Amino acid sequence: MSVCGCLGGRTKFHFVMKKKNILWLIVFALLMPLFALTACSDDDDDDNDTNGDKTEQTSNDGTKVLSKKVTKIVLSCDESEEYIFDAEGKIQSQTHKCLGSVEDIKTYKYTDNMIVVEKTEVNRDTEERSVFNIENGLIISAAQYDDNKLWRNLDYTYANGYLETIKSSYSETSSYITTYNFSNENITNIIWEHDDGESNGYECNITYDNSKLNDLNVDLALLLLEEYLPDYIGYSGKRIKNLPSSRTDKKILKTGDRQDSEVYTYNYTFEDNYPVKIDVTWLYRGGDSGMYTYEIFYNE
Repeated sequence: MSVCGCLGGRTKFHFVMKKKNILWLIVFALLMPLFALTACSDDDDDDNDTNGDKTEQTSNDGTKVLSKKVTKIVLSCDESEEYIFDAEGKIQSQTHKCLGSVEDIKTYKYTDNMIVVEKTEVNRDTEERSVFNIENGLIISAAQYDDNKLWRNLDYTYANGYLETIKSSYSETSSYITTYNFSNENITNIIWEHDDGESNGYECNITYDNSKLNDLNVDLALLLLEEYLPDYIGYSGKRIKNLPSSRTDKKILKTGDRQDSEVYTYNYTFEDNYPVKIDVTWLYRGGDSGMYTYEIFYNE
C-alpha cells in the first residue's frame, strides 16, 4: 500500500466537531495537502523498473540499476574466466583458469582519472599492464605495455555520449579501427578493420530482446561483447539498453579468403527477474558448434 493511500484512508475516521476544535481542524485541513504531496514525492523517488524491482543505485553512465548487486560472474567452457565486482559494479579482478588451474590474473585499480589493469601469468615471467585515461567518466585513451615495453596505444571517440570508435595503433604504420554503430540505444553493428584498406576485417551484427533490460550494477551486455573491446571495464559511454539475443560475426573480405561466419545465440535463465545463467551457443559456417555458459552471483 502506498503512503498516499494510507493518508487518503484518514477520511474513514470520525471526528467529533466541537467549537473549541474548529480552529485546529482548519489548520489541519490546510496542512493535509502538503503532507500528502510530501509522502507521494518520497514514494515516487523509489523508481520501479519494468520488472517491478526497486532501484537503489545509478551507474557511472546514469543508468538506474536493480537493488541486488552482482559480486561474481563465471564464464565456463573448456577453460574459465572468473570476474569479481564491487558493489558499484566495478570489476576488481579477472582470473583465467585452464583445467582448474590458474593461468593468469588481472587486477584493476581505480583513481579519479585513471584505471590501471595489471595482468600476471602464473607459469611465466610475462607481465602486462594497461593504463586507461579517464575524463568525465569516459575512457579517452590508453597505453598497453608488455614487460614494460609499449606495444599498443588506444584512442576513443564518442558521439552523443555513446562509444563511436576505438583506434588501436601498434606503430606509425600499423593500426586498426573498431567502429560501433547504435540504434534504439543498442549497439547493432560493430566493424573492425585495418586502416591500410587492403587487409580483411570483421563485422558483427547484433539483435536484442527489448523485454530484457541491461539494468544490473554490472554492464552485462558489454561483457557479452568483450571480444570487441580492449578490456572489459565499463567506462566507455552510455550503456547498451537491452541484453543481446543473437550475434553474427563474419569476415569483411579484401582478399580471396572464404567468407567465414559464426552465429551466437544467447539464452537467459532468470530467478525473481534477475539473470542467473546465460547459455551461449555458437554455430560455425563449416558446421562446427559449441556452447559456453555465464553464471551470475549476487549479494544476499
